[in-house]
Amino acid sequence: MVEVTGGPTGTIFESEATFTWSGSDEDGSVSAYYIGLDENPPTTKTTATSHTYTDIEEGHHTFYVMAEDDQQELSPVDSRAFQCIFAVPYIFDVYVYETLDEDGDSYLESWKFIIDVDVPNEGTAETSILLTDDEGNDWGSFGPFSFTGTETSDNVTVGPFTKCAVLPDEPPENVDFTFELGNGGNTHTHTVPVDDPYQPQISDIHITSTTDANSDGYYEEWYFEIDVDVDCSGTASTSIKITDSEGNDWGAFGPYTFSGNLTSDNLTIGPFTVEAVNPDNPPEDVEFSFELLNGGDQSAVTVPVCYLPIPYFYDIYTINYQDTDQDGYYEEWSFEIDVDVPYGGTTQTYIAITDDEGNDW
Repeated sequence: MVEVTGGPTGTIFESEATFTWSGSDEDGSVSAYYIGLDENPPTTKTTATSHTYTDIEEGHHTFYVMAEDDQQELSPVDSRAFQCIFAVPYIFDVYVYETLDEDGDSYLESWKFIIDVDVPNEGTAETSILLTDDEGNDWGSFGPFSFTGTETSDNVTVGPFTKCAVLPDEPPENVDFTFELGNGGNTHTHTVPVDDPYQPQISDIHITSTTDANSDGYYEEWYFEIDVDVDCSGTASTSIKITDSEGNDWGAFGPYTFSGNLTSDNLTIGPFTVEAVNPDNPPEDVEFSFELLNGGDQSAVTVPVCYLPIPYFYDIYTINYQDTDQDGYYEEWSFEIDVDVPYGGTTQTYIAITDDEGNDW
């Protein structure tokens, strides 16, 4: 019997190949071998156990070998098939496509790759594309795809890829993606700026626990309920800075910790009051701006703010007076002062009393 022990079994990208074999005979010894490339049965006789073929043409080939024993009996043929390709594809370029950068920081939340593979001499070749990155992710093999010459119509799009799938260890950071062709082994590296996978985002803001004393749709007092989510089901801490369109800077609240898309960690901040806002043209819509100091995500909510509850004198009455001589002039008296607050509001105030005799009470 005879067995091929060495030589290519898949695809080679050169015109030379070496094969090895071994033989044995149960009732004698092997005296010679017959070998052949694409020749079955093989006819080239040799006593060697290896042979190198040169100038192999492009295409599919099979090496054949059989043994002859000392009684001139021939063994069954063993063989090994392979493919020879000279039009080895190479990566001309890789482009980032359909990018998403919601926070505008130039680091991407998601993207796709366009891969432009060319084949020399306007040839045609087929190959798979292996993809890894320097964060330790193995994205596997894409394809196989067929490419011809320098055509761009056969460019391949793969993706989307996301920051949650990459999970960079020092975000945001530049991540190197390495593309390798299964046919020929050509490689290409492309760098992608990948955003922080655990960056908090403002999901929603509600106005809650409002006070509208005169039911005019404008509030004297209210709270904000803020829903902050964290991408990729992560956890993050952040403070929240609040300002408004009246020029008020309410400062930074927090830091607070948020997880994933939970609502149980929603944050309620307040109360905010018309007195504190002090709108310049009440009643009016005042825009409140919210900014996360971790990541910089922003959102805005418009609040209908009421008039300031400025008290005013409705009336003043003279009561408990004494006029012992009944001349219409009092020796003693009290004032009953009726102060009202607009729109059903409530406020506190001091009352200063003077008279035209120069007394300051």
